[in-house]
Amino acid sequence: MKKSLKLFTLIAILSITFILTGCKSYKTVKFDGINSEKINITLNTTDGYDISAELPFYVTKNAKKICQGEFITIDSYDQALIDLKSTSGVKIIDKGSRDEGDYIFYSYDDSSFEYILKLKKSNTTIHLTSNDKKDDITTCAKLLKFEKID
Repeated sequence: MKKSLKLFTLIAILSITFILTGCKSYKTVKFDGINSEKINITLNTTDGYDISAELPFYVTKNAKKICQGEFITIDSYDQALIDLKSTSGVKIIDKGSRDEGDYIFYSYDDSSFEYILKLKKSNTTIHLTSNDKKDDITTCAKLLKFEKID
């Protein structure tokens, strides 16, 4: 009887822990980046998100495309930074660093949103775009993780 009670208690505790922590799932796709670098992109697929396995890659939520991604060179990243300063209608929303590298998030006339991430120790830069909502590209940037494979 005591053994059954202990087993029941253990199952109850594990069940409550599982419910409180939630169940997250991830999908990783591998791509050839610039100069044949191997790049892993991992997406948190919880809540109906998915990522395609071809370039350009798409992030979807419940089968609806919310952003598109492609690889560009470091030179293209540097040129984009120069162009952003001189292009009318461009609004820089955020600029900074994250674990994978430096990024810039901007919009054109508040209707097209772009996020560029320059990967650390890599020739590959990630370029995300969304023509719908600012929240879509923000969500994509948060749910995606990028890694150069040596």
